[in-house]
Amino acid sequence: MRTQLIPGTCTILAAAILGGAISSCGPSGRQAYNRTLDLAARDTTVSPANDFFDYANGSWLKKAVIPADKTAWGTFNIMLDTVANRLKTILDSCSELKDPAKGSPARQIGDLYASQMDSTAIEQAGLSPLRRSLDQIDSVASVGDIIRVISVDEMEGYGAPAPFGRAVYPDEKNSLTERLHFFQGGMGLPAKKYYFPTDSAGKAVMASYRELITTLLTLSGETAAGAEKHTGEIIALETKMAAASKTPVELRDPVANYHPMTVGEMDRLAPRLKASFILSAYGVTVDTVVIGQPEFFKSLSGLLATVPVPVWKEYLKFHLIDGWNNALSSPFFDARFKFSQALTGRKTPKPRWRRACEMVDRNLGDALGKLYVEDYFPAPAKAYMEHMVDNIRAAFARHIQALDWMSDSTKAKALDKLAAIVKKIGYPDKWKDYSSIAIGRKSVVENLRHIDVWRTRYEFNKLGKPVDRSEWFMTPPTVNAYYNPLMNDINFPAGILSPPFYFQNGDDAVNYGAIGLVIGHEMTHGFDDQGSKFDKYGNMKNWWTAADKKKFDAHAALIVSQYDDYVVQDSVYLNGKLTEGENIADNGGLAIAYTAFQMTPEAHKDTLIDGLTPDQRFFLAAAQVWKGKVRPELERTWINTDPHSPGKYRVIGPMSNMPAFYRAFHVKPGDGMYRPDSTRVKIW
Repeated sequence: MRTQLIPGTCTILAAAILGGAISSCGPSGRQAYNRTLDLAARDTTVSPANDFFDYANGSWLKKAVIPADKTAWGTFNIMLDTVANRLKTILDSCSELKDPAKGSPARQIGDLYASQMDSTAIEQAGLSPLRRSLDQIDSVASVGDIIRVISVDEMEGYGAPAPFGRAVYPDEKNSLTERLHFFQGGMGLPAKKYYFPTDSAGKAVMASYRELITTLLTLSGETAAGAEKHTGEIIALETKMAAASKTPVELRDPVANYHPMTVGEMDRLAPRLKASFILSAYGVTVDTVVIGQPEFFKSLSGLLATVPVPVWKEYLKFHLIDGWNNALSSPFFDARFKFSQALTGRKTPKPRWRRACEMVDRNLGDALGKLYVEDYFPAPAKAYMEHMVDNIRAAFARHIQALDWMSDSTKAKALDKLAAIVKKIGYPDKWKDYSSIAIGRKSVVENLRHIDVWRTRYEFNKLGKPVDRSEWFMTPPTVNAYYNPLMNDINFPAGILSPPFYFQNGDDAVNYGAIGLVIGHEMTHGFDDQGSKFDKYGNMKNWWTAADKKKFDAHAALIVSQYDDYVVQDSVYLNGKLTEGENIADNGGLAIAYTAFQMTPEAHKDTLIDGLTPDQRFFLAAAQVWKGKVRPELERTWINTDPHSPGKYRVIGPMSNMPAFYRAFHVKPGDGMYRPDSTRVKIW
């Protein structure tokens, strides 16, 4: 039921949150946008030279209240609300159509949306939609049965969640070949460290997780004593899995997480996992697979031998129920929501219509996205973005050519890779066809099962065929963007191409400071500590001289050190190594967007708008991109798991490294934004 980006894909935000829209239902026409910056958000009692984030956003921060159903509130959340309301208009319209053609996009998204909105049917069904799956788990009597349940039945949409992850995407060292990848997974807490809590916050999360497991097992029919006992066994099992897992920092290294093996070698590495049987059940015939974390799979094989089968059954049952919580009756949903509060601080759940919109987007995103684009993404927006990407690419080339730490031979290869980056704007050139999926209004669980089967077969069908380099991994209405190192492409969904990132009739200072920053950020990901390990074709291949790579690593270490010094909560510091790639992209993206802005006529005019110079408007637009407040619970979770820095540090970090910012706001020694020249970091 859960979708994800290709591992290693780099985004402007932590995750793809929303998706796309189709024809024959929904509004039409174009929306006029306000051109101005949010000048009222500023706190002019704060010197921009001391704290530019608070100067740009301080008045807004003092007044803003995070809505009860939100974990954060700010620029991105406001955009997400705008997109969600557009999707609701489309989906309400589609669900009300009279007898649309069977299998048509409007019929499918309308029926799927209606099945999730039918709270009466969902409440009456309780746990019954999962009964066959639970019966399959109950029939397990051996390790072989466990493997059968997580593989054979998956192809029919009934399988229990596997204690590992798998996906099909290009081979990291041969990007023209689709490869089946296996990677660590199967744990209910966000990262390894949560299983070994050392502070009160971590212990509170673990206690809440225990409560979730016990509640769901009790709701499934177990006695209170039995559920409590099995909860301890499940956590003990997951703790052993966590001990063999890598941390989020360790998972960022593409070289260390790439281990191609023959199927026979995987069988020998993890004999009880029975890879040959799993692949046969999938209907897949391959010679080679890629294992992300061999030690995890070796340990998992051992756990299949040493952990009693009844414990595995309880583990599978819990994760099956928990994985479907959003489509089950309120007792199950409420239990998961209560646990999520420990990680996010959200006060109340999202309204059902919002969850339904997001669910349709996740599962039928191209169908929904097609309508969204027709109604909300005008052709001039795409044309402007095409032009801006070209300008920012040209600016990036200037930066590479001017580097004083890189040799000419490496510069030539960097420029070659830069020129090869493919730009994808708004929406895909070809849309996925979901017409074969049976979708009705009676059961959202049955609908999602049919979609899961389609998705699994779609994924496995890629094997043995040429890589489709036109494929997108975000839906058009998504308020996000990403760089894919295996495709060497940058992707900007239509959802993010609206105010305050892009103003169709806006001035260049604002557009380059906002959406230009996003473009520069994603482009720089091709040259961060991860992306720099891939060549222009998307292959993990060294194209650096040894001396240049050493210099790059030294510059990157300075970025790590700079962000390690930022204190976010009390004594909780940022993890500079976890956020290294995103911080490199933030710094490079802002600097490159500024250079591109300087290539426009507007940048060199003396005209003041609202009392601000063109450069000041550029930096203010960039800072207001990150305007926002975050609940402390979510902020702590992000610090532990998210490769992106909190918004405040995405402003003060890059700007404190930029001489142009110093000139624009007269920053001098002793000011809060000032860093001595010798400590300012510039990579790209």
